[in-house]
Amino acid sequence: VNMVMLCGKLRTGKSYLANALAHSQCFGVSSQSRSFTKGLNVSPRLIPSEVFGGREGGPSVALLDLEGQGDKGVAQDVKLAAPPLLVCKAVVLLEVCPSGPSKEVILESLQVMMRAAEFVSDRRERKDLFGNLHVVLRDCPQDEEECRSIIFDLENEQNADTDEHAAAIARRNHVRTAIEHAFESKPRVWCLPKLPESMAPLNHREAAPNFIAKVNEIRAGLGAQLASPKFVGGQPLTGTLIAALMPVLAEALQSGAPALNPPSLMERVGEAEISRAGQEFAHRADEELAALARRLPMGPNELRREFEATVARLRVALEERLAGAAGSFRLADARAALECRVTLLHERLRRRNGDLMNERAILVCTEYIARVQQHFARVPRHANELEVLTCARAATAIMEELEGRLGMFAPTLAEVIRTCVVAQFDRCQTHATAEARERWLRRRLLPAVCLVAALLAASAILIIGGVSITQSNALMSMEEVVCRGHADKDLFPAHAVQTSAGAAESCSNLLGEADGRSGEGEAQPMAVSSWVDNDNEATEYAAYGSLGIGAVLVLLRSLWH
Repeated sequence: VNMVMLCGKLRTGKSYLANALAHSQCFGVSSQSRSFTKGLNVSPRLIPSEVFGGREGGPSVALLDLEGQGDKGVAQDVKLAAPPLLVCKAVVLLEVCPSGPSKEVILESLQVMMRAAEFVSDRRERKDLFGNLHVVLRDCPQDEEECRSIIFDLENEQNADTDEHAAAIARRNHVRTAIEHAFESKPRVWCLPKLPESMAPLNHREAAPNFIAKVNEIRAGLGAQLASPKFVGGQPLTGTLIAALMPVLAEALQSGAPALNPPSLMERVGEAEISRAGQEFAHRADEELAALARRLPMGPNELRREFEATVARLRVALEERLAGAAGSFRLADARAALECRVTLLHERLRRRNGDLMNERAILVCTEYIARVQQHFARVPRHANELEVLTCARAATAIMEELEGRLGMFAPTLAEVIRTCVVAQFDRCQTHATAEARERWLRRRLLPAVCLVAALLAASAILIIGGVSITQSNALMSMEEVVCRGHADKDLFPAHAVQTSAGAAESCSNLLGEADGRSGEGEAQPMAVSSWVDNDNEATEYAAYGSLGIGAVLVLLRSLWH
């Protein structure tokens, strides 16, 4: 950005000329006798270089309208003019000269600028301290080259009539020499014709053609000089540097005897700019990394790529911001401060991402464990081991899907998730296989065991029934013998008969006979009745055995199903 300052005494039309040069109404104008501009007004917008005849994309132009001189004293005028003089590429001094230039008046106005140059203590630093000087003589009908010679050509003190005249010539020559030393190029003088109207039109394009032509000529002359930037302390001025330099100049001019040193000023500007840039980029880093934090969680590799891209953008922006504002060592300091800041933010971001990834890992692990359980829960109730194995193979699709999602996690965390899910998979498969084997055992071994138990039970029933029948037959035989013994005592000895009689008595007691039997005629029916009872009892035991075997078979059939 190049700046152009317009200065001069009160009521000379500086604001009107600034609007004409800018082709727009940048500043307010008034016909009142008092100063309309207060302090220093800056154009509300930057003017493209093309307006001044410059190349497309060249440095933009900002116009500065300085408050009229002579209203608040020379000291105030000097302090007010010093900051913009240091940063402006061109300075336009407007003087009203209807009868020709007055070198005394014009050089007196320029002396204010030279007193501002004296704030720079080292004379060598004053060389080309200011930009390019243009003196516009309003309402002047004379030749421009002649006017320039009157104002800026050195006078010969030997031609002075008096000592006072000689002293005045010396003073004017001193100002001329200081001007030539302080400005970048030789001053130019422009004679602006007088407008025929009593009041200038609000739009300069409505003025007389010769007035418009001279304004265009002045604009073109300025444009040739505005094609290159203004340098202060060996560094080209940018909009950022100008904004940073003005407060430093204002602070330096606060003292009663300010001593400006452009390199020192630029060093202070660099320090201030680094401090501001550090604060700005720290805030910007906070915002960008906060935006990145809102996208968490993400995989470690993705987080690293996003963070590196963000830091690279911040570095480039910082270098562009501080380009020309400080030396390489200062840029390195600013970069180091930015690196320290983003490193701290990255550590916080990494910890936050780790916490969120742990939470997501728990959710993923819980989800896939539940899916594995649901998958094995769908195994048929009567499935065999082969069907369980087939179901386990089908569950590998779940594990493959899990592997695809584990890519976003750190290797250690992914291994923990994989271990938990695989362990649950193994437990479910083992449990399903155990249940299948148990069902196989119940189907194959339990019927055989029950059949053996039934056979054993039936055998026991038959054995018990046979023993009972045998005992009954033995008792019946003994009773029959006893009965027959009573009938034929000659067949048995006396002691045998007694023994048989005792046994018969015991049998009679066991059988519970109600009436004593003493006759031969009753013995034969007794024996026949015992045989019938024994046959009935055997049939009863056989029926009980058949019922037991049938009950066991029914039980086996129910267990089989």
